[in-house]
Amino acid sequence: MTLNQIKKKLNDLADAHLQIKSFGWGDSWEFEADGGVNASTMWVIPRGFNIEAKAITYNFNILFMDLVDKDEANETEVLSDQTLICMDILSQLDEESESDDFTIVKNNSAEFFTERFDNEWSGVYIDLGIRVNYLRNNCNIPNE
Repeated sequence: MTLNQIKKKLNDLADAHLQIKSFGWGDSWEFEADGGVNASTMWVIPRGFNIEAKAITYNFNILFMDLVDKDEANETEVLSDQTLICMDILSQLDEESESDDFTIVKNNSAEFFTERFDNEWSGVYIDLGIRVNYLRNNCNIPNE
């Protein structure tokens, strides 16, 4: 499984979830520059990878967020909803990881955030690792 395939899987999960209205990928400044997003969003920030003996673990920050009313009356509701959406996506990833294409790192930390970016975005972000097999096969290298 490649980084492109992981991105597609996460995008597909977001598209299938009825409460997620937008999916994005890239640095946090790219989210701010997008400007057109104004609904419940899943935003993935790639953070690099770890190379192990027979695996690569890709690391991500994933933000689940929505806009809060100006008076912040719905802030707790937004945090609660985004927490549940985060857990839904983690559950789906965990279930799909049983296919042996990848595994998720089960030791995830998550935090709430409020009043992020230029708007009143609040939600949850999670650190997530996705481990894929890496066999270091020299025969597959495109050399002359």
